Amino acid sequence: MRIPDLIALKRDGGEHSSADLEQLILGFTRGEVPDYQISAWLMAV
Repeated sequence: MRIPDLIALKRDGGEHSSADLEQLILGFTRGEVPDYQISAWLMAV
């Protein structure tokens, strides 16, 4: 999973799957996704 791809998907009007969101949250809680990427994703959604 690449955060820039998830951001681009929302930017282009797409929807995230449940699996995308689950991986995003798991990655963040495990410390694998940095704060700045979560912040950018939150601004996109």
